[in-house]
Amino acid sequence: MPLSSVKNIPSIRYAVLSSSFGDYFSDRSELLVNDQIKPIDKALTLAYFKTTLETLSQMGITPIIFAPPPENGQLIGNCVVNSIFYLGAFDCGLTPQSYETYSKEVIEFLKEIEKQYRVVWMSDVLCNQGLCETKMDGIFIYGNGGHLSIEGSKYLGKKMNFYQLITSK
Repeated sequence: MPLSSVKNIPSIRYAVLSSSFGDYFSDRSELLVNDQIKPIDKALTLAYFKTTLETLSQMGITPIIFAPPPENGQLIGNCVVNSIFYLGAFDCGLTPQSYETYSKEVIEFLKEIEKQYRVVWMSDVLCNQGLCETKMDGIFIYGNGGHLSIEGSKYLGKKMNFYQLITSK
């Protein structure tokens, strides 16, 4: 929904923004800026994202950014399915260290955003004691491509109390 449309809906109080954010730091990506295609530039990306968040804030809408779930470059959803097929003998290798290495630029970007705006980190719940969970209480957390599965999203929504995270000050 374009920001111009959001402005005309007075009942909107919160805007939840999420993305894998990785494409903003890929050499293969470009940005469309004022009808011109430009190469990815980290400073430009940060400036435009902050402008979006500031615009929402000026409209009286609280922006909340959800960091992407931890990933390490593997298709975690496929890995989890393979671990079931091979009776758990498949190691997905999703550790806090592999996540932090693979997602270094995204994490740095969101840490900068977090200086002014609320960022919800999936890694706070999924990563601990040297491992990032891919399945919890029998629920597959991941789909593919760094996305949560539908069931995983519902599970984390309840476990992390997304509503409270969004609406709390």
